[in-house]
Amino acid sequence: MKMLIGTLIAAGALLVAGTAAGGGTSSTEAIASQLAGRTVVIECDKALDWWGRVQGLDTTSGRWIPGSTIELDPRLCKVFAQGSDAEMNGWTALAMLTLTHEVAHVRGEGNEVKAECYGLRHLVRFARAFGFSAKEAAWMRKRAARDIDGKILMPGCPSL
Repeated sequence: MKMLIGTLIAAGALLVAGTAAGGGTSSTEAIASQLAGRTVVIECDKALDWWGRVQGLDTTSGRWIPGSTIELDPRLCKVFAQGSDAEMNGWTALAMLTLTHEVAHVRGEGNEVKAECYGLRHLVRFARAFGFSAKEAAWMRKRAARDIDGKILMPGCPSL
């Protein structure tokens, strides 16, 4: 009996560790689903380095699969796993912009430029939902806008 209990405790510890290592997708999915207005599935276990090269952008680290699945570069999933404890840097801003952009697609936006515009316009609200302060969220939006400046044409995107 003691051996069985010890085995169950060890298995539980591995399950918890595996969930944490998986990028914290369950809480990220819950927040993304709430903001998208429908269930969102996030996959973090695929290497997506090729995607940015295909699109000609070095800032694209995710993609939407028609329906409600979003694939994110595993490096971005690590940012979401850290939550509001994540270091404020370009990766944090990119993670938030990428997820916000992909949520625009889940909501029905098929146009890449409009999805990017949506991402920039709603990034602060999304970052706040993830527990970042207003100051941190504003910094992420500014950094994301700076990083994509000139890489994607934004005609018709309202003043940011």
